Amino acid sequence: MIRNAKLFGITIGVIFLFTGCRSNLLLTRQDTFVTADIQKGKTILDAVANEYGYQNFQNFDTYTAHVTIEATSFLGKIGHSFKDNPTEITFTAIPEKVGGELRIIDGKQKGEVWGYQQNIAYKKNQQGDISFRKYKKIAFQVPTIQYLIELPMRINTADKITFLKDSVYNNTQYHIIFASWRAYKPQRDIDQYRLWVNAETQRIDIVEFTVREKLPFVWSRLFFSEFKEFEGVTFATSIGSHTNFNLKKEALHITLHDLVKNERTREDLIAPIKSQ
Repeated sequence: MIRNAKLFGITIGVIFLFTGCRSNLLLTRQDTFVTADIQKGKTILDAVANEYGYQNFQNFDTYTAHVTIEATSFLGKIGHSFKDNPTEITFTAIPEKVGGELRIIDGKQKGEVWGYQQNIAYKKNQQGDISFRKYKKIAFQVPTIQYLIELPMRINTADKITFLKDSVYNNTQYHIIFASWRAYKPQRDIDQYRLWVNAETQRIDIVEFTVREKLPFVWSRLFFSEFKEFEGVTFATSIGSHTNFNLKKEALHITLHDLVKNERTREDLIAPIKSQ
């Protein structure tokens, strides 16, 4: 999870170094919170995981998702890793691990497989030849897709969680929860997250995050919507990403079309790593 947050933050940071955009938003500089708020935050995020069906998600050996990724603005294109826009993929991962494997199923790169598992990145071409290199784009893209799919059922594992406040947005009541790792105050290698939990549905509708002390002016806002149940687990089928450069204009959009469990075995998924 920590590595996921770091990888996602690096790319967003690059975007804002290009734009020079600045913001006065910083989620928190506090280092301590009252015990009651810490416990309330943890209780709410545990309830969120249960609402999504975490108890069923734990029974998945693997899952395979059919996803479309589309850059919808200039900023989105900077962070878009594929040659075609939009790009359609299948994505397979082991729940609660870091990384997995995606296959591009349309466009110029159709048939390519990108993998990132056990901190190793690899690529298979259309002929099935595999190569192991650093592949920075793959090391970013694969765990980030996984993180966005699994976030509501994984964010409660953060070791720094607290309730911040209740708020109303678009006539909807929200509990706002802070989450990070190792410390509450900003760090150079760990993002801070602010989660907007719908008080009625117990689902996460909005996620805001910074990119640590080194780039305190960088943050993004994700909108999760169109929730649907697959295999007894609820997922957002629409994820829109906005940046503080222009919060009114979406930068990137992810659409989840379908998701099935255990289409591939764990042994099949990790076979490329064992083959090297």
